[in-house]
Amino acid sequence: MDNATSSWTSLSFRLQRVELLFLGAAAALYLALAVTAVWRLNVERTANPHCFGQRGGDGIDCSAVLANTIPWDHLAEVLLWAALGLPIAFGLVLGVPLVAREVEHQTAQLAWSLSPSRTRWLLARTMPIIAVLVLTLATVGVAAEALAQARAAGEDPGFVRYDQRGVFVPLRGLMAFASAMLLGIWFGRTLPALLAALTLVVALLIGLTVGLDTWLARDAVAIPLISEPPDMRLVGARLYDEVSIMPDGTVSSERVDGSLIMGDGAAGVMGLPAARYWDWTVREIGASIVIIAAIWLLVMRAVRRRRPL
Repeated sequence: MDNATSSWTSLSFRLQRVELLFLGAAAALYLALAVTAVWRLNVERTANPHCFGQRGGDGIDCSAVLANTIPWDHLAEVLLWAALGLPIAFGLVLGVPLVAREVEHQTAQLAWSLSPSRTRWLLARTMPIIAVLVLTLATVGVAAEALAQARAAGEDPGFVRYDQRGVFVPLRGLMAFASAMLLGIWFGRTLPALLAALTLVVALLIGLTVGLDTWLARDAVAIPLISEPPDMRLVGARLYDEVSIMPDGTVSSERVDGSLIMGDGAAGVMGLPAARYWDWTVREIGASIVIIAAIWLLVMRAVRRRRPL
């Protein structure tokens, strides 16, 4: 690392030390709670394996075990939901002030004049922050993955809360960060940019979800359900159509209102089997990366055209 790069890295951390401290404290609290919940759930599962899994508790009184497990399971569920919001909060808090604060405090002209180009200035200012953001959120994503595994009693959770864990956590943070930077450059003021960026991120995530669900509906297949499937995991099923199981065992479906049909011990859904988890998640990861790259290109263009005041 040369002196110039080292100087820019040090400056980036100094200018956003408050935001970075907030990020670090929130991530540390999340990890502490996640480790505790995973540990307690795994302790109960190891001590009482007969009470967990697909046939857990079959013919055995597991009420005391479940009473001890439920509080930790609820904590794990809360933490998984938190993994949806934390990346957005981190991205907004770190992304909005990067340029908006410089413009708002009228220091942008001096900062830009000391760098060969605004693009190089932007890269030097953002890369250290992005590195910290990705590393921190990747750790949160791993912790959320461990929570999902613990809640599934060590089995593959498949599609259950798949967008609240793993690689989707840092991707959501990067999307929020890029959106926050773009609106920060556009408004040149921190508070309006923060509110506008939050609205933009929510709109992007809703649009991404609707688009992906439409795409997924075209790939959905009829999945028959039985009372206690020994090998089938229903975690991959998303309800789009009613499905009828015919007397000969074949499956027919009729597009209606997306509800589940229950008959004489027969039921079915339209969805994706758990075996297609990676096939589908790779598509969603790719779509997220495309959106992030598009926003970043707009950021690069906006900072070159932005007036200092």
